[in-house]
Amino acid sequence: MNRLKYLPVVLLICFAMLAGSVCSAGRSAAAASKDPKQIVITAFEKLNTVKNYHMTMENQYLLTYQGETLSLSVKSECDAQADPLLVQNNMTFTMDSKWEQKEQKTTQYIEADQGKIMVYSFVNDHWTKQVLTEFNPLAAYDDYFKAIKHVSLVKETPEASDFAVVINSGFLSKEMERMMSALGLQKMELPEGAFFQDIGELTYTVTIDRKTATITQVQMDLSGVLRNFGKSIMESLNLPSEKKTIISQLLSTVQASAVISFSQMNQIEGLQVPAEIKSSAIMLPSLTVPGSLVEAKDPNAIKVGANLELTGGFSPYAKQSLAGMQLAVKEANAAGGILGRKIELVTVDNGSNAGRTANVMTDFISGNKVAAVLGPLTDTNMRTAAAMAEDYQLPIISSAVINPAIAVDNGKPKRYVFRSAFTDPYQGKMMSKFAVDRLGAKTAAMVVDKSSDYSKYIAALFKMTFADSGGKIIAEEGYLQKERDFSSLLARIQQADADVIFIPGFVEEVGPLIRQARESGITTPILGTDAWDSAGLVENAGVEALTNTYFSNHYSPQLQSAVNQHFVAAYKSEYNTEPDIFSALGYEAATILIAAIKEAGSAEPEQIRAALENIRLEGVTGPIYFNRYHNPIKSMVVIAMLNGEQTLLARIDP
Repeated sequence: MNRLKYLPVVLLICFAMLAGSVCSAGRSAAAASKDPKQIVITAFEKLNTVKNYHMTMENQYLLTYQGETLSLSVKSECDAQADPLLVQNNMTFTMDSKWEQKEQKTTQYIEADQGKIMVYSFVNDHWTKQVLTEFNPLAAYDDYFKAIKHVSLVKETPEASDFAVVINSGFLSKEMERMMSALGLQKMELPEGAFFQDIGELTYTVTIDRKTATITQVQMDLSGVLRNFGKSIMESLNLPSEKKTIISQLLSTVQASAVISFSQMNQIEGLQVPAEIKSSAIMLPSLTVPGSLVEAKDPNAIKVGANLELTGGFSPYAKQSLAGMQLAVKEANAAGGILGRKIELVTVDNGSNAGRTANVMTDFISGNKVAAVLGPLTDTNMRTAAAMAEDYQLPIISSAVINPAIAVDNGKPKRYVFRSAFTDPYQGKMMSKFAVDRLGAKTAAMVVDKSSDYSKYIAALFKMTFADSGGKIIAEEGYLQKERDFSSLLARIQQADADVIFIPGFVEEVGPLIRQARESGITTPILGTDAWDSAGLVENAGVEALTNTYFSNHYSPQLQSAVNQHFVAAYKSEYNTEPDIFSALGYEAATILIAAIKEAGSAEPEQIRAALENIRLEGVTGPIYFNRYHNPIKSMVVIAMLNGEQTLLARIDP
């Protein structure tokens, strides 16, 4: 096992902590004085005006296990420029212990690219790339100086002054949570603050050159912060007491430090990511495109059931979902199958009926004896199938059901029930993120369909997340289905003058509402959800009125990730048409299940279930993994309406 393969991420966290703590700038530069805090603030501000510099960072980590010491050192030599952000990072990782001695070197480029942080890394003799969406190490500038709790002069020579700086725990907790989320390291949803309740104060020493008043070195003792952080994670997890005892003992031995030095201020030239690296780098994980898509029957095949509404009112969507599932299975078989066996997709029509859904499940359990099930797509049928899957301990993944209640029983998560589509409330959370981060909204108005649980649930999450981000809901209005005159509520919305308007409703009401809003002179950005994904939106609102409107959705074929581009090309080749949301979600559900079987190393349902709980992969819609309720934590796309056409505006990552 290569224990060093995740260490670049560790360094990136340290680099981000440094950026948040060392490069933070105040609103205005104040004149230096003899006040220690003001001297440090002025030096930080001066560092932030530097266009580029060379930075050396050395991290040391020690812990003791069974009387033996594990030592890990990370040395980084960086050339960095501030605007636009670009870093060339040469790293050396050294591990030394009784069990393993290893040194590994790698090169990394970190570049700001269209509002995102793109990381290029040299791994296993080839270049890879990873997008850290919406991560900005400079985002905490305004909060940083407020977080300085104390500064004191500890040493002074004719050449330099050393100051001890203490940062309060609240700022560190907030920054750690922000960075972990951006780096994709939160593997599960926990109650707010559970990871980061109090990771302690950070004390570091800043060396300031007295002649130039610039920072030349920062020394950090990270031991206490890391111990508290580890303890916070441990206490948040449902672990046996004996394991917690062992982990606590390990954490008590942790020693960690970092030394960062700056030089060559404004002397770095020609810094860029080589064009050949950009063109050859592949997204992680890489995806091999099979040469042919051929499915073969095999009595030794791993059977996967597809319980779908192939007839009835939902059949057009189920057929699209099935097409995606079949493509995923064909690709897996063309690549050699799993565990030396082919996959057989046992597809049965449930007739869009709960009774027939139960009959199909009975066959899968006792007749065909499948390893796992894909589908159904509707709430009613999935409730039936999920109950039986839970009773008979058979993993099931729905590619379309978005009702949060499907996967829980008396408030507890069902162990065998999963979904690949995000839930309704998740859209509220992510659209709030879009409003704040992409549109810069500080105030919002909400117009909610009071006769729809869908609309109310989403609005509640939007409101909560918006407030948590520092925003304020300044107007809340409601309407009922089939209502068509919105003049009164729009007058109140117009008077509130919010930065954005959020309308999580259906196109029958949303269309006229948007049209009347524009007619009344409201030009504010209007945000919505996946219920807007209908031709009726343009029909009811009109092309012109939809200018400056955006809605969340599960998928867009316009996504530029390597995984999605492969999927779109393969789907077009197979079916001679572009994939839609249902085919993409069907493909993703099957891909997740196939990956879980491979990860489990077994076709036994219990082993597959366990693997699903820990699965993490790059799907067609972006990174995806499951929280404790088996709901997917995944990317969401934001669609802009341009000239009446849906256009991908952004991918919002969790």
